[in-house]
Amino acid sequence: NAALRMASISPYMFRPFVNEFIEGGEAMINNKEIFATSSKLLYVLSCIKQANALNDSLGLPRKGFVIYTCLGKKAGANSPISMIEELKKYLLNPESGFGYKKNTIVVQDKPKSKFSEVEIIAGGDTDKRPYLIKLFNRSEIKVIITTAKEGIDLQGNTIGLFNISVDWNPTDAKQVEGRAWRQGNKNAYI
Repeated sequence: NAALRMASISPYMFRPFVNEFIEGGEAMINNKEIFATSSKLLYVLSCIKQANALNDSLGLPRKGFVIYTCLGKKAGANSPISMIEELKKYLLNPESGFGYKKNTIVVQDKPKSKFSEVEIIAGGDTDKRPYLIKLFNRSEIKVIITTAKEGIDLQGNTIGLFNISVDWNPTDAKQVEGRAWRQGNKNAYI
């Protein structure tokens, strides 16, 4: 059940709980509250922050992280909040301390599009997906949050893969691993 899977990430993601915090159709909960109640997300964020701090202290460029969830992009019946949208906003928020930049990457053959160092690849994003993959593998995008478990090759720059909502089928979990952990990865360990 998707509702229970959302609740396993944070109780704030579970609609019956969130209904108390909705006013005029808008959720009155901010992403800090979502993440403060989620040991999974706190762990992911802590790992990213530590890896970035290590690379910064050594004068090395920041590497890429892939965060996977099977719970979808849009807010819906099970949750009025889109976890992956909130995660992107949080990582790009200067107050969060990650230092990721928003809308600073411009692609020459897609001049009206600006990309951030944190981006989302989900089911309906087929027009910008090739650009996001290329920018991630070139180390321009630093974090990809994705719902796609097939058809994206992110091995060029991945150093961390976080599966925050594990699929029920073991083969699906292997597909997720295959996005980053495969032949052609520039990094020895993921």
